[in-house]
Amino acid sequence: TAFFDLSTIHPDNDKDDKKEEEKEKGDTPKNESTNQSLHQAIQNASLILGIHADGATEAIVDAALMYNKPFMVVPCCVFPSLFQTRMVKDEDGVTRHVRSHDQFCRYLVQKDDRLKMEVLPIEGRNVAIWWDGVTLND
Repeated sequence: TAFFDLSTIHPDNDKDDKKEEEKEKGDTPKNESTNQSLHQAIQNASLILGIHADGATEAIVDAALMYNKPFMVVPCCVFPSLFQTRMVKDEDGVTRHVRSHDQFCRYLVQKDDRLKMEVLPIEGRNVAIWWDGVTLND
């Protein structure tokens, strides 16, 4: 079992500009070996899980889809101030900023038609977003 900060590979991560600056100066980015380890861990994983993953929840979904890996996340915190660009198409057809847990779950599911959302028979945050790794063409 390996635990990594998936936010380091998230497409919205603004740290990439700093890495490029370090490379231009001839410095090696500090987390380059961590990123290589992370990519290898994801490639070797048979399943990616994120339970109460806070700010890494979306990165887990994105990484699983990028690497075609089955996954399950149970989203908890939304962090609307931190992730201000998240937009979801609400049930009334209007696109809104993601502010609530329900909107966050729908936002994640709207990333790909293959994703499922279901309520788990547990207390607390109990909505699971998952994909079994099977593509539509399989």
